[in-house]
Amino acid sequence: MNTWTAASRSLGLAAVILVAVTLAVGLLFGRHLIAAHRRAAIRAMHMTISVSALVVIALHIFTLLGASSLGVRLDRLLIPWLWPYRRTATALGVLSIYVLILLGPTYYARRAVGMQRWRVAHRFITAGLALAILHVVGGG
Repeated sequence: MNTWTAASRSLGLAAVILVAVTLAVGLLFGRHLIAAHRRAAIRAMHMTISVSALVVIALHIFTLLGASSLGVRLDRLLIPWLWPYRRTATALGVLSIYVLILLGPTYYARRAVGMQRWRVAHRFITAGLALAILHVVGGG
């Protein structure tokens, strides 16, 4: 395993952990289990961890480009089931990235799309995390 591959795997695992943490914090926040006097601080923490997770996901993808031993091509990074290495696991990773990148930043558009639509869309972030966990377990 070369340095790029090791770095990419480490970043991928860090991204899954960050998404899991931000999801847990978001659930606590959304269920009103956070004391009123801490809500602003917890919201800021949730947003910071969310953005950090997206940055780490981007770094995971970027470092994959340096992992020459894996036969990386841009189309394989963007199109599910195109990468021959552990095809299903890597496809689940690609799908999870799409879900997380599309739905994670919806917080900033929640007023434009309406709170009810935003809540429904934001709940699918759990599916993105589930896909990412299956990606990691499958060795993607």
